[in-house]
Amino acid sequence: MIKGLELKRVCYLMTKEVACWDENVMEALFSPMDVIVIMIISLSTTQVEDNII
Repeated sequence: MIKGLELKRVCYLMTKEVACWDENVMEALFSPMDVIVIMIISLSTTQVEDNII
């Protein structure tokens, strides 16, 4: 867990225009290897409300 991001949602890691990862945000928060691994994860194209689980 990154200090200060405990209550953030996945949507903050995505671009607002299209459903894709925001690489600039990812690089600011995660290690280069973590960014690669996260960017491999496909995002849904349907609009579903983000939830903390």
